Amino acid sequence: MRENAIQAHRLDHSAVSATHCIECDEALSDERRKAYPGCTMCVSCAEEREIRIKQGRM
Repeated sequence: MRENAIQAHRLDHSAVSATHCIECDEALSDERRKAYPGCTMCVSCAEEREIRIKQGRM
């Protein structure tokens, strides 16, 4: 179980990042795309989503 949880949080370095945020359509910076392969949201939208999840308002 623990190994599955760890694997779920590892970055897939071969994943292709989006070029624009799926929420607000803002262009994703090259730095973000390199730091988080497979990202689909800008920092602002990702932070807002995390807050909604923590508050149970997904």
